[in-house]
Amino acid sequence: SPTLPGEIHLSPRLKALIGYEDDEFPNSLAAWESHIIPEDLAVLRERIRDHREGRTDLHAAEFRIRHKDGSVRWMEITERVQAQEQTQASLREKEVLLQEIHHRVKNNLQVISSLLDLQSESIEDPRALHAFLETRSRVKSMALVHDRLVRAPDLARIDAGDHIQELVDHVVGGYGYGAPGITLNVEVDDIWLGIDMAMPVSLIVNELVSNALKHAFPAGTGPGREIGVEFRSVDGRLTLIVRDNGVGLPPDLDFRNAESLGLQLVTLLTQQLGGSIQVDSRPPIPGGNGGTTFRIVFGEGA
Repeated sequence: SPTLPGEIHLSPRLKALIGYEDDEFPNSLAAWESHIIPEDLAVLRERIRDHREGRTDLHAAEFRIRHKDGSVRWMEITERVQAQEQTQASLREKEVLLQEIHHRVKNNLQVISSLLDLQSESIEDPRALHAFLETRSRVKSMALVHDRLVRAPDLARIDAGDHIQELVDHVVGGYGYGAPGITLNVEVDDIWLGIDMAMPVSLIVNELVSNALKHAFPAGTGPGREIGVEFRSVDGRLTLIVRDNGVGLPPDLDFRNAESLGLQLVTLLTQQLGGSIQVDSRPPIPGGNGGTTFRIVFGEGA
């Protein structure tokens, strides 16, 4: 977080040189200078001032400093050390800025989702209402990615396992379909995704799980209904599988040229990832289940 008035950044490495842990030495200029031997401090301040005003080069400034154990140690500040400290401070500022950007994007997307929700309350036409709900779900899926990035350790990648589980829960609960009697299984390897990959993967999962909820189990379908999502990493390749044991796709449906916006999005997003799609669809057989499996492979060697 930004420093308070009177605070400076002291790296953990610098504190360790005088025997302190990061959290037991304050980020205070006064605290740091209080450990420097007074006569050396006066000279050091003068050399730093001359350097900042362009009169001298600060190749190396040696001074004595009091260690935590009471001993006196010699230390040296070089221009390289100063540059490293400035770089670290700059990186922290950028991390704070990036976190704020993800937070604002997430909030803006949530506002859009709420506006779509409010607008849908005045829509009576079932097809128009359905389109609004689908759009709201897509916007929410994108917002979830930014929400994960805000909470991620390095602000650049998200844990695919936690994210996809949360995403599937959102899809099931957000449409109003519910999933009575449907078993949902999510299995994800230890995979971390950057935003360029996390966003299309999230939208693909949103579309395929939504599609299964809408079409795989029409009224009257018996028990034992399942929807599964798997995300695997093998030899540098990522495989996303969304399957169900429902009624299968219509036999004359070409998913790559389907009129459905959802399937069009899946095809386009897979192309964006540089991947390929394989679809296996079977109608139910007497005494058994059919179902549909979408298998999307991307990554190195896909």
